[in-house]
Amino acid sequence: MLKRIYRLKKKKEFSYVYRKGKKYVGKYVSIYRTPSPKLSVGFSVSKKIGNAVTRNLYKRRLQHITRKYLPLLGKGNYIIVANAGIKKASFQQLDVDILFLICKF
Repeated sequence: MLKRIYRLKKKKEFSYVYRKGKKYVGKYVSIYRTPSPKLSVGFSVSKKIGNAVTRNLYKRRLQHITRKYLPLLGKGNYIIVANAGIKKASFQQLDVDILFLICKF
């Protein structure tokens, strides 16, 4: 689990990042980023992906991978959004996709 101090939780925080953030698109995930004095990360998995159990599975996977790459992320607000192709992705493919997008910053 990602520590609470690194989490985006409130709807207005998510809305701000979606509106003002720069979007980076990968094969399985998209990342929105805005500058901020501290590091915060949020995760979004649509109902189109599946039921609650499936969505939570992908959120946990994204959190686990992101936790590994926190030192590479600069200060800012990030939202990691699961794309429709995430169902076909293995854990290693997700890892590579997220690392590729983080390196674009």
